[in-house]
Amino acid sequence: MTERDVFLVSNSVDEMGGVTSWSHQMARLFTERGHRVHVIGVTTPEDPHDLGELPYPTTRLYDGQPPAPGRARDASMRAKAAVLT
Repeated sequence: MTERDVFLVSNSVDEMGGVTSWSHQMARLFTERGHRVHVIGVTTPEDPHDLGELPYPTTRLYDGQPPAPGRARDASMRAKAAVLT
């Protein structure tokens, strides 16, 4: 079997229930089968839980809530956005 890099993205990495729990369950299953797994969360949950030692890395994209979608308000933000599009 070929090893794969698997990235699972959910709302957070340290929340109980829902998509986050499913992501961690899938990450464990993929890891047990020899795949390289990385779980990525977008935000910090209101009530974070310590999940203990995990056999795969986790990353949180924002320490708080991500910026609201919408038009870039100042010139520097518009310039950065133009590069991405």
